Parts: sequence; C-alpha cells; structure tokens
Amino acid sequence: MLNQKLKFGLFLIGLTALEAALTLWPARYSVTGHEGDMLHMLDMGLRMTAGELPHLDFMTPIGILGIAPVALFLGLGYGAVHSAVMADLLVLVLLLPALWWVGVTRFSGPMRFLFGGYIVVLLSALVFGGEITSLSLSLYYNRWAWGISFVMLATLLLRPKSPMAEAWVPAVVIGLSLAALALIKMTYFVSFAPAVVLILVAQKRFGLLLASIGAGAAVAVAVTAALGVDFVLAYKDNLFALAFGDVVRAHPTAAWIDVIGSPKTLVHSGVLLAAILLFRKSNRPEQGLALLILAPAFSYITYQNWGNDPKWLVFLVFYLLAFLPEQAAKRQAGLGMALVALTVITPSIITLASSPVRAIFASPEGRLPVPIDPRLADFLVSEQKVKGTDALINIIGIPAYVPENETPVAINGAELPACSTSNGGVNTVVRMSAQLDALPETRGKQILMADILNLLWLLGDQERVRGAAPWYYDDRSGFDAAQYFVVPNCPLDSRARNNMVRQMLTTGWRLEQRFASSLMAVYRIVKTDE
Repeated sequence: MLNQKLKFGLFLIGLTALEAALTLWPARYSVTGHEGDMLHMLDMGLRMTAGELPHLDFMTPIGILGIAPVALFLGLGYGAVHSAVMADLLVLVLLLPALWWVGVTRFSGPMRFLFGGYIVVLLSALVFGGEITSLSLSLYYNRWAWGISFVMLATLLLRPKSPMAEAWVPAVVIGLSLAALALIKMTYFVSFAPAVVLILVAQKRFGLLLASIGAGAAVAVAVTAALGVDFVLAYKDNLFALAFGDVVRAHPTAAWIDVIGSPKTLVHSGVLLAAILLFRKSNRPEQGLALLILAPAFSYITYQNWGNDPKWLVFLVFYLLAFLPEQAAKRQAGLGMALVALTVITPSIITLASSPVRAIFASPEGRLPVPIDPRLADFLVSEQKVKGTDALINIIGIPAYVPENETPVAINGAELPACSTSNGGVNTVVRMSAQLDALPETRGKQILMADILNLLWLLGDQERVRGAAPWYYDDRSGFDAAQYFVVPNCPLDSRARNNMVRQMLTTGWRLEQRFASSLMAVYRIVKTDE
C-alpha cells in the first residue's frame, strides 16, 4: 500500500494536472462577467511586458506579484485569458510543496484530501466564486491570496500530526505567506499580519514569531534590493492614495456593516460567534481566542472583495472539525456549526469547481471577440457589448441630481452631459478611438481619457499614457505626461469622469477644445509654461 504522504502528493499532482487540462482546453473562452476587469488585468500585464513596473510607472494598489505571473505569459505570446489561466497554474504549482507539507502535518484521513482539493480548485477556477454562473478571470489575485492564507492559517492554528511539522518549516511558511500577501494584495497582509502576531504572542510562541518575521523580512530586503527603495515608496504612496483618498469606489460591493449584519450575512457572523463561544465553553480558550482575533480580518477582507464571498467559512469548517469538543453534546453542537458553515459556502465551492467544465461547454453563439490585438483576443463577450452600448441618461426636462456639496462639472462653460454606459462600453471606446485616428494632430500623442478605465490604447491605435493608472482611483496619475484630454459624453463611470475633470481643472492648465462629436470632446492640454 502506498505511503499516505506519497498518496497525498500524487493526489495533489493528479488533481492539478486535471485542472490544467480542463482550464486550458478551450481555444477561446466565453467571458460572461467583469469584462472591464479583464481589460484592466490585460492593461497592467501588457504594461509590465513593455518594461514598466507597477507603482513606479503606473498607479495601482495591486502588488507586483498580482500582475507579474500574467505578464510573464503575455510576454511569452499567450492570449489574454490563457495568460491568466497559466498564471493561476503557476501560482498553484509554486504553492504545492507548502500545501503538501500542511496536508501531511496538519490533517489526517479524508480531511487532508478535502483541504488540498479545495485549494487546488480555488486557485485554478475560472470565476471569483459566489453563487453566479458567469465566467471571468478577473479578481484572480483574490483567489491566490485566499489559498495562500488558508495554508498559512492551517500552519499557524492546527496541531501538528507529524514530526515533520517542527523545526524551521512553519516559520518559513508563515513568513513567506505574509510576504506573498503583501506583494499580491495588501488588504490580506494588513488584515492577517496583526492577527498572526497577536495569536503567536497569546500562545507565547515567541521563537516562531521571530523566525516568521525574519523569513518575511528577508523577502522585503530581497525585493528592495532588486527593485529599489523608490519602488517600495511608490507602492506605499499608491496604497495611501487609495486608503486615504476620496476614491470613486471605496468598497466594491456591500458596505462593511452589511457584510457583518445583513439578513443574509448574519448567518456567517452568527456561526463564527457560536464557534468562539463553543470553544470558550469547552475548555478550549486558545482556539476561541484565535477565532476572535481573526474575525475582523475575515470580515474586512470579505468587505474589500467584490461579491463579498465569505471564503473564510471553508477554513472555519476545517477548524471546527479539528477541535471538536470531547463532551458529546458540545461535540454535536460543533458538528452542527460546521454543517451550517459548509451549507452556506457550498454554492461558492460548486461555482469554483464547475467553472472549468462550464467554460468547455459554453456556447459561442451570440458572442464575439473583443476588438483588441488578435494575438490577445482569446475570449468572447456578448455581441451586444461589442456592437452596441446601453446608456443611462436623464429624462429630458428633468435636471440631473447633483449633491449639495458638489457643483456641476463644466469645461470652458460647457456642462458635461449627465450620462453613463450601463452595459459594455467597448463599442463606444472603439468608435472614439476611430475618431481620434482621423485627427492628425493627436497621432502619437499622449491621450488621457476621463473615465474609470483608460482603454483607448487597448482598443485603438493610441499611445499608452506614461504613468497613467489602468484603473482610476481619484489620483492624478498620467496628468503630467498627458498632452490631450478626452472627455466622453457617456463614460463607463460618470462619477469617475467628473472627478477627473475637476482635478484637471484645478491644475491651472488651459484646455483648448480641438474636436467634439456625439461621443466625446477632445482638448489639447496647454501647460502653464507653454
């Protein structure tokens, strides 16, 4: 009979190979959700393939390890979605040694295979999770960060079941995991790092704490040595701009109070609170305290992730089963709590696990490739989003609502139209780009578009604006390099457009209108020293 450790290793390798085969099967993918986020991912990846570095050359709160794997495969000639899929698989393969070690040292029996299987499925899925059936490779970095976090938390909180668990390995896993989270998406690091420190201090495991800090610090030193102090400071500036600025979208979906206490999420919070109380009443105060410390991290990360998918419930199931009380009634209560948590999160698990199969059998009928470089256009979106655009406009004769603390936005006395696209926008940007192509004076110039995404260079022949943010976060990225300013009449996000125009008007630069159409107005930016 195969050794259990070898059997688990073969299981992980086999499941990874199966997921790779399924996810790489389609020649083209029917993307049915978050097309704008897909283009945002592509924008960042292509900038890196062109030699730009995030934070130094373009503004983004996403860490370099959240972009570099995609950029690697774009640079090797893969299409947009295939690059994202290959990046998923690369991160999964890099995590496999730690996942195998955690499996054989922290789990036994079927739990080992269930934990390992979930992490493999999570990292190789073609959707963020939730309860929807759409397919999208956007938000992939959240799946990476959750997978790494689960491995780290299992190392930290579950009791070793093998002598392999001791020595230096736990410190390396914890330290490198936190470093990876900081370089993928800082939300996870700032949420989990204080919790990890508090838990280790509460457990008086000071040696592991110091060793973990040392492992993480070694990564920080290596990154600083390789990319420079300016890179680290620029990353800090990007994060501070997002954290303390008046951003267009401070949170992607529900408000934090709704993530904690809405009618739907009360079940999530309730089962977590019940688990904490169960451990306190079962003479397991250490386990209850750890969950209490982690509760703010779980809720904050869920709040900051689009869709507010409470993936931490999966870890809670394994945690409850690992520390079931010995007393029969309390043991039954623990099993009941685990069942509730599993029931709530099962739709998300099914969504993740079934996404590769759905991608294979997705019909291409009524779908067209996004009009980008054909070498990158390995994904299809609805025909309507390529050929048409829906718009939200005010009823004629009824003025648009403007908050009391805001003034209407106007350029040179002309007020901007109250309009935004509600479905797509790709067709609009393509047509805007075609109109710009017909203007001799804008050819080869740095053209900044006032919108949530700067898609002109992806969907047309315009130049990429040096320093511009692929996603607008209410900062002035790209302003200094921009030579022309395009203001859409019906942008993807009217608030983003209006905020960017307000910021441009505060620069003191003169905006000379050079072209206007039903789609946009084009202004030459006359700097004060011209």
